[in-house]
Amino acid sequence: HLARSCYRASELRIDSSVGRKLAAQNRTEPRADRAQARRELEVARKRAGILTAAVKAFARGGYHATTMQDIAREAGYTPPSLYAYFTGKEQIFAELATLLSREFVAVFAEPVPAGLAFPDRLELLLRQLFEKADLYRDAVTVFLVAHLSGEGSISMSRGMAPEPDRGDDFSSLQLMTTWLRKNAKRGELGERRPEELGVALAGLAHAFCIQWLAEGPGTSIASQASRVASLFLYGAMGAARGAKTSRSRER
Repeated sequence: HLARSCYRASELRIDSSVGRKLAAQNRTEPRADRAQARRELEVARKRAGILTAAVKAFARGGYHATTMQDIAREAGYTPPSLYAYFTGKEQIFAELATLLSREFVAVFAEPVPAGLAFPDRLELLLRQLFEKADLYRDAVTVFLVAHLSGEGSISMSRGMAPEPDRGDDFSSLQLMTTWLRKNAKRGELGERRPEELGVALAGLAHAFCIQWLAEGPGTSIASQASRVASLFLYGAMGAARGAKTSRSRER
C-alpha cells in the first residue's frame, strides 16, 4: 500500500514526463535513447510492485523472518529475478523506510494556516500525521514492530537517514521539537523548553500509535488527534478543560 501509494503520483509524473520526452525523441533522438527511456520507466514500475509486495511480506512475517523468497513469491517473481532490481531485503527495507520517512516529513513542511490558535495548529499537525498513518497502516506496522523488537535497525537507520538538504532533522523527536520551536509563539508553551515538550509530544503520539495498531484493522488513529493534543496541552487533570476548549472551537 505504501509503495503503491507513494509511487502512484511519481508514476503519473514519470508517465507524463516520459511521454513528452518520447514525443520529442521521436523527432530528434536516436531510437536507442527512446528505448532506454521506456526501459527505465518499466524498471521503476517493477520496483514499485516489488516494494508493494514487500510491505505485505514484512507485515505478515516480520523483518527478520521474511526472506527474499517470501518477497519474490508475494510479488510473483522468482528469487533470482528479484535481484535484478534489489541487492537484497536490506535494500528493500531501507527503500521502504525512505519512502515512509518522506511521507511523514512532508507533513511537517506544510505551512501552518494563518490565524489559528496554537491548540488548533497542533491538532491540525497531529491529524495530518495520523491520517498518513491510517493510509500506510501496513507499513507503519512493519517499522514499528521492527523498531520495538530491534529487528532491521541498521536498515531502518539507513532508510531514515537525512537527505542533504534536510540536515540531521529527521527523527520524530527532532521533527516535533523543531515544529514546536517554529510554530509556538512566546508564552504558548509556558515555561517549558521545546526540547522537553518535543519528547512529551513524540512520546504521546508514539503511545497512541501502538494502541491503535493493537486494536487491529478497521480502527482509525486520525480520530484521536484531538485527544492527543488535549492530553499534551492540558495534562491528566486538565482533560476536561481541553475537551471543553475543543467543543467550543467546533461551535
